[in-house]
Amino acid sequence: MPPTPSAALAAAKSAASAATRAAARGARRASPPPPPPLPPSAAAQKFKVKRMIWAGAFAAVIFMGTIYGAGLKMQQEFNVVSLPSVST
Repeated sequence: MPPTPSAALAAAKSAASAATRAAARGARRASPPPPPPLPPSAAAQKFKVKRMIWAGAFAAVIFMGTIYGAGLKMQQEFNVVSLPSVST
């Protein structure tokens, strides 16, 4: 005997409610959503600050190396000039 329209409708509703309950159970166990991405201006600003910090760090290293190298050169020249001449 073929199912009556009301029986088919009841079966469809039952299947739909079972799927909804399964989805609701899965939603409770899911991990929390990721934080929203930063606005483009904030992300660009963060990158700009990081880039400025790195540029400053490299500039400081180069400056200190220059000062240190100049000191070594002056010390070497002082030692060469201050050595007594040896006459034979």
